[in-house]
Amino acid sequence: QSFAVIEIRELYKYYGDRRAVGPLSASIEKGEIIGLLGLNGAGKTTTLRILACDLLPTSGSVRVGGRRARDLAGEGEAALGYAGAEPFLLHASVEANLRYAAPGATREAIARALALEPEVLFLDEPTAGLDPITARAFDRLLASLCRDLGITVLLVTHDLDTLVSIAQRVVVLGQGRVIADGTLAQVAANPDP
Repeated sequence: QSFAVIEIRELYKYYGDRRAVGPLSASIEKGEIIGLLGLNGAGKTTTLRILACDLLPTSGSVRVGGRRARDLAGEGEAALGYAGAEPFLLHASVEANLRYAAPGATREAIARALALEPEVLFLDEPTAGLDPITARAFDRLLASLCRDLGITVLLVTHDLDTLVSIAQRVVVLGQGRVIADGTLAQVAANPDP
């Protein structure tokens, strides 16, 4: 039986007088892999950062498993995981990637967050810079983890192959608002929402 693990209601984010996100409302079910699409500046990364409690919204609410997302982040629970679009050393060990991406004690915090199998994982361009073979291997690993562990994933990507191979649903943002929501085939069939 499915249930909404993420509930977003009337979410807004302003930078001064400029609206970056909003109004944004959506529900994401447990175990879904959702692709978040849109042109540059559409609000994708801002939305992801708000959902991952890396950025405070101007208004609105985000709930994960019925609890406010910021409460989960404040308790240090393993409910939320976030990986931004930072570069990684493609052919290095996990330890080398962590040393590169996170100096000192931060490195161990990232490793613990991944090891604790978060309930929800937010990914920003996870296959950017990867060759096609490595990107498809990442896609298979991500799909397997989600299936086996019941992890819900929201990912920002411009990689159409990733969307085709693992995304069950895509949400398209335009000027910080949802302009399309459905399977990739449904969204592609209606290019002018």
